[in-house]
Amino acid sequence: QQATEGAAKAAITSDYTLINQPSLPVAGYSKMSRQALSDSAELARSVEATIRHRVMAQLSVLLATGGTNFTGGFNALATDWTSTAYDRLPDAVSECLAGMQVIGMNPDTVVMHPTTWAGIVTAQDDVQAYLSGSYLGTLDMQMRGLKVVLSTGVAVGKAIVIDCTQVEL
Repeated sequence: QQATEGAAKAAITSDYTLINQPSLPVAGYSKMSRQALSDSAELARSVEATIRHRVMAQLSVLLATGGTNFTGGFNALATDWTSTAYDRLPDAVSECLAGMQVIGMNPDTVVMHPTTWAGIVTAQDDVQAYLSGSYLGTLDMQMRGLKVVLSTGVAVGKAIVIDCTQVEL
C-alpha cells in the first residue's frame, strides 16, 4: 500500500542553475616604518586599521555597485521594488519580506546606508519618544527580525533585502 501511494505522489525537485562567477581579490596596504614592522603590537594595529577601514569600505562599494569581475554588484542583481502601501522604510521592508516569502525565499538580512539606519533608529513619535526604544539603550542591529548590515554602497533611503542562503561571500 505504501509503495502505491508513494508512486502516485508528485515528486518535487530543485531546479539548479550553474553560476560561474570569478573570484574578486580585495586587498589593502599600509605604509609602516621599520620600527613598526619589528613591533608585533604596532604591526597588528596597522593591519587591523587597514582591513577595517580601507578594505571594508571598498568591499562595501564593490559588492553594491560591482567591479571588474562582478558587473553591477548586488544593486544590479536586485529587483527594483517600490511599496505602494507604505511610506516608511521599515514597513516597506516588511512588505518586501512577505513578497519574497510568497515566492519561496527566506530573507534574513537587510542592507542599507548608515545614514538611512540613523534616520530609522532616531525616528520619534508625536511626543518625541524614540520609536526604536530607549534613548540611551543598546540598539540591536535588527529590523523586523532581519539582521541589519550597513553599507555605503547602498543609496540613501533605499534598502536591499537578501536571503543569505542565496548569496556567498
